Amino acid sequence: MESCNLKPDAKKELSQVIALVKANKGKLSAYVNQSSAVSPFLQSPLSIAELVVTIPGANCLLLQVAKRLSTPQSSPDFVIGADTCVTLDGTVYGKPKDRDHAFSMLSNLSGRNHEVLTGVCLMVHKGQEWQEINFSETTTVNFATLSPQVINAYIDTGEPMDKAGGYGIQALGGMLIEGIQGDYYNVMGFPLHRFCQSLVPVLEEMFS
Repeated sequence: MESCNLKPDAKKELSQVIALVKANKGKLSAYVNQSSAVSPFLQSPLSIAELVVTIPGANCLLLQVAKRLSTPQSSPDFVIGADTCVTLDGTVYGKPKDRDHAFSMLSNLSGRNHEVLTGVCLMVHKGQEWQEINFSETTTVNFATLSPQVINAYIDTGEPMDKAGGYGIQALGGMLIEGIQGDYYNVMGFPLHRFCQSLVPVLEEMFS
């Protein structure tokens, strides 16, 4: 995916459904799978404020997944969808398309602060209906100043090529980062603490 801009009305973006856990008696079941709903919403210029959480089209995709998995005999208790992107100066950085693109991305991030935004949608099964819970999380990442030699050495590892923004904080890319403000797991791709906060009242209601 190339660097891209989203429509201003796409403040709530979701393009990825994440994990599948089947439940037995009395246990929860949840569906997560990967899927993309980004491309219909690409446009320029970008309105960066609250960029990511759930575009109606993406939510519709998530709801379709939830309904497709539901049968009279069994259905998931909830379905989780999430998407993460890297933003700098109003540009959204996806995965590099080639080596030159990765070099350009990392050069732009070098010595600067950028934001990592994750939008999450939780669909909760309630009787015959699905309740939708949305939120977004933002983490600021402070990149060290990188020389061309360091950037090329990192690209040589192959790690940047499947990472939004061209780096992965949880692996070798962590060496390029001086610090963060916010949730580390959000930079990895899923804001675990915020998700658990949102999930607690859902579980309390289920088991009350």
